[in-house]
Amino acid sequence: MVNAVTNTSSYTNNDGVAGPFVITLTIEEDGKEAESVTVFYDLPEITARLKDTSADEATARLKISVELNNVEDVAKIEALLPRINDAVIAHTIELTPDELESATGLYWLKEELLYRINLLTSPLQVSNLNFKNFEIQKPNEK
Repeated sequence: MVNAVTNTSSYTNNDGVAGPFVITLTIEEDGKEAESVTVFYDLPEITARLKDTSADEATARLKISVELNNVEDVAKIEALLPRINDAVIAHTIELTPDELESATGLYWLKEELLYRINLLTSPLQVSNLNFKNFEIQKPNEK
């Protein structure tokens, strides 16, 4: 018989700022218990000017959440935030709005950012990257 129990929790630091959201899955099978933890950590919102061949300058606003396997990894990610932000911006500014407006372009961006973030955070493993918000703003649409 298999029993599964899921617990969720979030943390708040001393300044009242919300921290990571944690999901703990406990599975019990034949008297043996296994626990899986997934931590969702929100990176600060990032705004980057996109490469554009026309005279209009478009910007991308990204709100990203990374998935970690351990609550202790949050402190390591926070220490690397300047490098992570730089990597996200450096890659995003090389893209055009046309490259990002399709589902394929957004998927490609997600995979590339996950790859680059994992290069920076190694040996810590970021298991996934989720877009919480993604907007492309063009000057005439503000």
